[in-house]
Amino acid sequence: MLFSEEAISFLFENHTRDSKEWFKEHKADYHRLIEEPFAELITALTPIMNDIDSRIVCNPKKISRLYKDARYNKGGPIFRESVWCSLKCQRDKSDV
Repeated sequence: MLFSEEAISFLFENHTRDSKEWFKEHKADYHRLIEEPFAELITALTPIMNDIDSRIVCNPKKISRLYKDARYNKGGPIFRESVWCSLKCQRDKSDV
């Protein structure tokens, strides 16, 4: 599944509204429009990334959160306007 225009609109509206209540009401949309397609993308990229380096770990659970960290966000927006995922490289014992 590809990201749709509706997904981009969702991220924009969520960031613009910056409301926990609105997000709670539309959390199912977030899962359907953002998390599910992103997890599918990561899963589809796994074989390609493993061809590049077999130690790269592609984990769909490493998708960023939309909430900003309140400790560093005094008075700023609650939500991010984008999402991303983190990839890591497993270390071999010989790397240490």
